[in-house]
Amino acid sequence: MKGNNNNNGAYRQWLLDKLRSLVGDMNILENEVIRSKKDIASLDISKFADLGSDNYEIELDMEILESQGDEIREVVEALRRMETGTFGTCTKCSKKIGKSRLNAIPYAKLCVDCKKAEEENGGSNCT
Repeated sequence: MKGNNNNNGAYRQWLLDKLRSLVGDMNILENEVIRSKKDIASLDISKFADLGSDNYEIELDMEILESQGDEIREVVEALRRMETGTFGTCTKCSKKIGKSRLNAIPYAKLCVDCKKAEEENGGSNCT
């Protein structure tokens, strides 16, 4: 894929923009979680009933943070594959990842066949 660097420019820009957006969102959510935890710590005993919903919101925010962390790792890995010249190549079978898949998910590391195999049975049938 080193020869396709001109095609990678748009993907690189999308990945960098996505990374900035995800990091910004994570910072906002982290601040919300910290604020919520402080609010719970200073909660008046008379408002004890609100504690359950506050904890639920914190757990939900933590799940979102974890998901965004996973997506950030995927984006960073895609940028690394660009640097090594392996972007657009399936990490499982080494076949080229289709342009339509990359257009939909620019950080995709698996071709459609390998992704399908992974979802169906752990990826053992991808060739």
